[in-house]
Amino acid sequence: MGRIKKIKCKDCGKLCCKLRCHSCANKIKGIKKGQIGTSHPMFGKKRPEHSIRMKGKNNPNYKGGATPVIYPLGWTKIFKERIRFRDNYKCQICSCHEVDCLRKLHIHHIDYNKNNLNPKNLISLCHSCHMKTNGNRDYWIICLSEKLLHRELTWQ
Repeated sequence: MGRIKKIKCKDCGKLCCKLRCHSCANKIKGIKKGQIGTSHPMFGKKRPEHSIRMKGKNNPNYKGGATPVIYPLGWTKIFKERIRFRDNYKCQICSCHEVDCLRKLHIHHIDYNKNNLNPKNLISLCHSCHMKTNGNRDYWIICLSEKLLHRELTWQ
């Protein structure tokens, strides 16, 4: 591989790989060294052209106009805690304990229906495993249903 050709900065003459070195470019933009948050010149400024460009179908998170599903009234902290207790505070995929995860276990709907609060449809998962279940839903529906069924058979 070839080396990057260094050229002199247009303003200060320092060797760099662009037309202007980093500090000269920031001076032109009005950014001083160490500026963050409210002191940054772009803080609070709107970018209307970006907002328009990222609306609707142009936004990578666009889901065909679907609105987020609201959970039913029974979906409470106490209800979710009962599911975690039932699962011994362990992720049902990797067996990681809630204490080792450093955060509460997520409660996952096996059939992906947020309105189905049947305990047989709910399972405790760590954050990492819960993110895996976002893809290939058909596989995870079968896999997690079998895990719950197997667990019920061993308890009887």
